[in-house]
Amino acid sequence: MAATTATETATVLAADFSDCCSPAEAELPPVSLDPIPIQGSSQSQDKRGKELEVMPPLRRRTIKTSDLQRMQFEVLREQKRKLVLQCEHLELMNKKLRRELQE
Repeated sequence: MAATTATETATVLAADFSDCCSPAEAELPPVSLDPIPIQGSSQSQDKRGKELEVMPPLRRRTIKTSDLQRMQFEVLREQKRKLVLQCEHLELMNKKLRRELQE
């Protein structure tokens, strides 16, 4: 089997799919074959350093147990409200179907 370069492979793939795409889609810009920096290299460390300079410092926030319990209670209350509404809806649908069967 002959070795092919990434460019040749991309060209072959583009040719294989050219019949299913519009002419505008078939002529996509070339893909960069530049090497991706390996994590831990100087390039990625430089980028990471710049990203850290831009990011605001994170604040640690503690949540009290009472606040957590209150939030959990609110979630449960909302779930209960939704279940009650679903039950009411099902009861109405049941009544409607019974009326239709009686007619």
